[in-house]
Amino acid sequence: MKSEVKLRLGVLLLLVLITHHASLITAASANGLYVADNGPKAMGMGGAFTARPTDAFALYYNPAGLSALRHREAYLSLGGLFWQSSFARKPASDATGPDSTTTYPYGTNFPRVDNEALPTPLPAAFLVWPFAWHRLTLGGGFMTPVGPLFLEYPEDGPQRFMIIDSARTESYVMLGGAGELFKGLSFGGVFILDSVTLKLRQAILASAHTTESPAREGLAELNVDKFAEPTFIVGGRYATDKLSVGVAYQRGSDLQLKGTLDARIQTQLNQILGMSMFGEQPVSIRTTKDVSVMLRTPHVVRSGLGYQFGKFYSELDFDYWQWSRFKEFRIDIADTSLPLDPPLNIGVSLAGFEVQQSLSDLSLEDRVIPQPLKDTMDLRWGGEYHWSEPLDLRAGIHYQPGAVPTRDLTPLTFDAQTVGLTAGCTRRFGRFYLDASAAAYLMATRKVEHSEITGYNGLTGSDPTTKDLMEKLLGYDVEDPVVGNGTFAGSAYLLYLGAGYQF
Repeated sequence: MKSEVKLRLGVLLLLVLITHHASLITAASANGLYVADNGPKAMGMGGAFTARPTDAFALYYNPAGLSALRHREAYLSLGGLFWQSSFARKPASDATGPDSTTTYPYGTNFPRVDNEALPTPLPAAFLVWPFAWHRLTLGGGFMTPVGPLFLEYPEDGPQRFMIIDSARTESYVMLGGAGELFKGLSFGGVFILDSVTLKLRQAILASAHTTESPAREGLAELNVDKFAEPTFIVGGRYATDKLSVGVAYQRGSDLQLKGTLDARIQTQLNQILGMSMFGEQPVSIRTTKDVSVMLRTPHVVRSGLGYQFGKFYSELDFDYWQWSRFKEFRIDIADTSLPLDPPLNIGVSLAGFEVQQSLSDLSLEDRVIPQPLKDTMDLRWGGEYHWSEPLDLRAGIHYQPGAVPTRDLTPLTFDAQTVGLTAGCTRRFGRFYLDASAAAYLMATRKVEHSEITGYNGLTGSDPTTKDLMEKLLGYDVEDPVVGNGTFAGSAYLLYLGAGYQF
């Protein structure tokens, strides 16, 4: 009897502490804004900056472009990403009428929830130093790529199974150089130290609204980070007076993030499992575990072709992102024991005899979850017009498909076909100049009818293992409501300011 109770409780807490929280890290993998534009000039041209990068952001787009910079230069920039997203969860399929109630779990049709997080800041600072010897140019600095994303949804909203709030930050420390081997032909490379922090909160064993089912409430917080994972970018470029051709390869990072998982649960097990043996008293569990997860960012290949038409320069880029190398998500727990203090006392009646058991500890397990991300190919076009000696004008457009399949969409991992419209300018004041740009990223609305995201698997996608195991242990079907069906929508606005000084 005691071993059976341990097994059943172990499965329940495994669902709570592992399945739901392991899935949180997937937010760092793909989203529509990860591949948006970095830097004021590049963003003003729709991100078409590989063939002829004209400022220190060559370190990111194509380091071979450093060889075309003729002046020592210090450069600072600051961007702000305003990310708007919403989720309108679909009611249960047997609901009828505009004012009908849903069968799961409580209440009326679910309200739409919106991201209310503050803008994500994107700072950068660089120093570029050309040398006459063999046209060698060195550069270095740091930048925050557009990948970081702040999310904040209502704490009592219907998306709580998947996300309440998150904050992901990333930074590159970069050092590189380029040299012109022959006239017009140059090669370059950049060494990068990639650092990431990720903070997330998610409801567990939660009802649609916190006030409707106090018998099944819980919260988890995940805090993980990785400092200074090495990676690199290499590139080549050929340029004449009019023609520019460039290609660059960025190696994705293999980030072993480490940190803590803090889970707090208060629940009445008998109401959840339909088993009176667990008694009527609430069970409170709180645990903090050291965890380790592997996050693989994509390899990227950028290619660009540009041509100068008098005062007007035009460039077309194709960028390939290998998202599929993030094939699985794995979470490892340093200490798998879960002591219960005070012990959980369990009473059951067997053939007229009352049996009391006390449970003082449980065991957790590591978890491996498949990830179905797709590779993408982006198309970018941009133009720059030399209006006058002190003024340049820019505009661009880019298209990128989504990397996350429809069945796996959540408010945390929303991704869709995106069209970006950008514009910018440069104003020079002698050796000092200012850059400014703005962009609107319009994402296609995605309606999900056959989601794989359910109350038991959180963000784990097509992973019915836990539900099947629970049904076998309990001996009856367990309701596993789909929580991912509904309408996802999003858009973003990116503003950039930059200042450079040549000396």
